[in-house]
Amino acid sequence: MTQSAQEEFLNDPWLTPDTHLDTAGLSADTRAKIDAKFGRAPKKQDDGFELRPEVLRGPSEEYAEMLRDPAVRKELAERGGAEEVERYEMEEIERVIAAFRQANPDYLKTARNGDVVIGALAQKHLHKDWLSNDEAGRELWAIGKWTVQELTAQYRACLAAGQLDVPRGTAKTLSESEELQVIALIRTGNLPAAIIRFVALSYSGRLPTYQSAEKFLAEQPELASRAALFVWANNQPSLDPEEFKQFQNEKLSGVRLLTYGLIDRAWAEWRKENRRSHLFPNGVNPEPTTRENLDDLSTEEINDRYQQAVRDFRRGRNL
Repeated sequence: MTQSAQEEFLNDPWLTPDTHLDTAGLSADTRAKIDAKFGRAPKKQDDGFELRPEVLRGPSEEYAEMLRDPAVRKELAERGGAEEVERYEMEEIERVIAAFRQANPDYLKTARNGDVVIGALAQKHLHKDWLSNDEAGRELWAIGKWTVQELTAQYRACLAAGQLDVPRGTAKTLSESEELQVIALIRTGNLPAAIIRFVALSYSGRLPTYQSAEKFLAEQPELASRAALFVWANNQPSLDPEEFKQFQNEKLSGVRLLTYGLIDRAWAEWRKENRRSHLFPNGVNPEPTTRENLDDLSTEEINDRYQQAVRDFRRGRNL
């Protein structure tokens, strides 16, 4: 724009502060004179190098960040209708599952484990035992109980109760029904089979292969000890829990590998020591009592004792 054209443009009576004017095609000098005419501060020209990262983001990035807000996603889902709400719920349920798996890397993903954990959670909070996993997940999410904390607590409880499958090579706690299977074998008198069944059930039925019994005992002493102790304890006709606990603390504590025979021998020795302590609480044996052999006395000694007994008798009658 020439100087005269610029002056004519700036002096145009129709050019007012309220005029909607596109200044993108004007020179910087012309835009500065327009700002000066209307008393506006000139806009700072930014070459882009000093802009904050959030200013440089495009619309798609801003939208993605907005969708990461659960409250925003919920509102958008509600506005979008039933289908959008259901999609949003499923996304949230899956998000919690992913976070749970990350927080519990030892969890073994199997259909059985999913049924047990989700079923127990539904029974606990919904008092329903007929829901599918998807139905239970949606209802638990609706009442705020589908969380990483709730799933983890229920998973740990089921694991401790022996209700879950575990990774291959990892021994688990036996459930009550599994313990009854072992006890049934004990009642038939087949103790070796009972110990093997205990070990197999500890591995969720997937019994590892070992070259020999000695190899198994050497590599799995803790599991072998638990199996032997369980079978031995349940093979006793009567066993006081407190007495058994005391026996374990005094005789078995610190023993790295227990076998049925070792436990049996230790129990017999402990019971013997325990009975002795009840008879002699001070730990000192009393002096043995001996009977005098009267045949070893002489005639004089016998006569003296007789006379003494007569005197004692008469003295007693005079009292």
